[in-house]
Amino acid sequence: MNKDYYQRFEAAYELLNEQQKEAVDTIYGPVLVVAGPGTGKTQILALRIANLLQSDAQIAPQNMLCLTYTEEGKKNMRDRLFKLIGAETAQYISVHTYHSFCNEVIQQNLSLFEKDSLEAASELEKIQYVKQILLNLDKNHILYHPKNPNANASYLLRLFSKMKQENWTSEFLIEKTKEHIHFLETDETSISSRGSTKGKIKVSVQKEIDSYNKSLESIHLFDLYKKIMLEHHRYDFDDMINWVIEMFQTHPDILASYYERFQFLLVDEFQDTNGAQMKIISLLSDYDQAPNVFVVGDDDQSIFRFQGASVENMKDFQKKYVNEGLTEICLKVNYRSTQGILNHAKNLIEKAGGRLVDSNPLLDKNLISFATESTQHDFQPVLWSFHNPRYEKIFIAKKIQELIQSGVKPKEVAVLFNDNKSCIEMGTYLQQLNIPFYTRKNYNLFDDVLAKQILNIMKYIASERNNAYSGDSLLFEILHYKFFNIPSIEIAKAAIRSNDKSSENRKEKYSFRRFLQENVSIQHPTLFIENGKDAFQYAVSMLEQLITDSHNLSLIQFMDALIEKCNIIPSILQSKDKYEELEILTIFFDFIKEEAHRNPEMNINDLTDLLEIMDENDIELPRHKLYGNEDAVRLFTIHASKGREFEYVFVGSVVKQQWEDRRTPANLIKIPDNVFETAISKKDHDELRRMMYVALTRAKKELYVSSYNLDLKEKEMEKSLFLYEIFGEDMEDIKPIISKETLFEFETLLPLVDEKNSIRND
Repeated sequence: MNKDYYQRFEAAYELLNEQQKEAVDTIYGPVLVVAGPGTGKTQILALRIANLLQSDAQIAPQNMLCLTYTEEGKKNMRDRLFKLIGAETAQYISVHTYHSFCNEVIQQNLSLFEKDSLEAASELEKIQYVKQILLNLDKNHILYHPKNPNANASYLLRLFSKMKQENWTSEFLIEKTKEHIHFLETDETSISSRGSTKGKIKVSVQKEIDSYNKSLESIHLFDLYKKIMLEHHRYDFDDMINWVIEMFQTHPDILASYYERFQFLLVDEFQDTNGAQMKIISLLSDYDQAPNVFVVGDDDQSIFRFQGASVENMKDFQKKYVNEGLTEICLKVNYRSTQGILNHAKNLIEKAGGRLVDSNPLLDKNLISFATESTQHDFQPVLWSFHNPRYEKIFIAKKIQELIQSGVKPKEVAVLFNDNKSCIEMGTYLQQLNIPFYTRKNYNLFDDVLAKQILNIMKYIASERNNAYSGDSLLFEILHYKFFNIPSIEIAKAAIRSNDKSSENRKEKYSFRRFLQENVSIQHPTLFIENGKDAFQYAVSMLEQLITDSHNLSLIQFMDALIEKCNIIPSILQSKDKYEELEILTIFFDFIKEEAHRNPEMNINDLTDLLEIMDENDIELPRHKLYGNEDAVRLFTIHASKGREFEYVFVGSVVKQQWEDRRTPANLIKIPDNVFETAISKKDHDELRRMMYVALTRAKKELYVSSYNLDLKEKEMEKSLFLYEIFGEDMEDIKPIISKETLFEFETLLPLVDEKNSIRND
């Protein structure tokens, strides 16, 4: 580093606390840093890299590899390094996500992989491959479904994806699943000791065994699925990591070249690594019993994994290097929150099982607030209780209005929920007060009205291609679309006349399409009024032409014709949501172009069939919709809030039905606990408990947590267990008063209620 950057490093280094300096200064050997929320883990990663560069060891930037969990983490680390050590040096440091690192390894060793002819598989293609497997199952197979052969397609895909992510072979998982089934069948606690079922396996245990048997039979299909993928010259991103693992294991000389290149390995968000990612870390650090590998993570903030596997990785790291000079550092000073917030968060997380401190009492995770220590300012989190969720959102909106009026920047305020729907709803209350807000919604493009309308036109064309006069129900709806600008009364008149025609021809049903085509061709004078005639005639003639075009044009040419002849773009440009609708059209058309590229012979019927498969298996065409701008109040799900911080945080709707009793997705895959070497915590709701811990620790100055007593249908709601754990069993919740005047401000968002409820002050 040059002199200016060295001085910058020295200035930043002097601001570190004792534990942070130890993490930065420990040059050699394995290091595990347990970094709780707000303890400056990203800063110590960057400063450690800078220290390696200017230390007596004179380590070159090319000899460092930093692995991050997300693209956002990769970008943040790159930006920090550029500012700290300068672009000239930082550009040579390898900062990667696991996928980008593996992609680089593959590109550098293409001749070894022999996969240059492969393309990434789309979700549709993967469903087709699984469908191929399911259609060929024996009728006695546990996954066979006589009425719907595709019923278990999404289940298989989730299982196969998990196996790839954890780098589990089918042999390994079959063995572990059989062991676990045997354990359940023979364990004393599995046997009923009461009534007529005495001596038999409990019903609840038998259901669990049945689930594992389903998993067992599904695992047997994994190798067939991989074979089909290769036969179609396809791969997915999970394959990339496993290819590199296999290459490293079978080509030790190649692995040795990466040992020589990357002498120092740094890993961020270590608690979120999955099995395959952990294997990459292990392989890259196996050159020595005490390698220079530095990992940073916090088991208490593991919210992206299931069954505690992330804690397993951290425990494995401890176990592997405990006798090889492992340096364990626990960052205790929190630079984000006040002590009151940290203490309440501690009350909660101490109830979680499987924590690192449980197996290593020398680790001290009792966070100390730097802000409270230095300023003596503290804040005790507040618990609110409301009549219903609508009252909750009204009060929070008014409280935010007060904060902004007092000078608080909107972007320093966040409202966190456990679901995206509540975030969107909260936005309507802020909008009512003209408060800017920012949120994002991930949703299925096919749920959008414009996409549905285009899809219905496609379905109609495909239906008429297959079987003439079979799409009448769709045709009636399509004619109402704004693209055609046909008066609804004219469509109704045509439908009545068509029905009358059918009544006259009782021997056969008289098709609506046929009736329209015949009447348009002769320009029936009594069917169309002057204002609607041209539009009606054009729509009917245009749809007839598209049916013809579908036989003579490629899929892409046909879609171009459909968009042009239906006047979709001119219609969008007249819409108040034109930018959003243009984006939807672009995403939809790009999706079709990608599928047509994969299968040049695809026609409109093939495409609509694939879209039906997507719908049946809940495969979405994802779209990320942003509301507002970033200089605004943040409305986030707790998952989306991870890694962020705000001065004022509201955690809403903390009721049992939204947390502990929240409906889990049906048809979940069952992975036995014994795939992990150490015991996994059996405590209920630990994943949710860690989520709540993340939510609480986003707050810097003030934290408000709220629940409600009734839902909007006046059904009783229970407080979440987590409230008692946070605030103590003798907690006292505040019941804010909401005036009639305040309710009146939001009357357009309130349903019609009787006078008694409208003035209720809970």
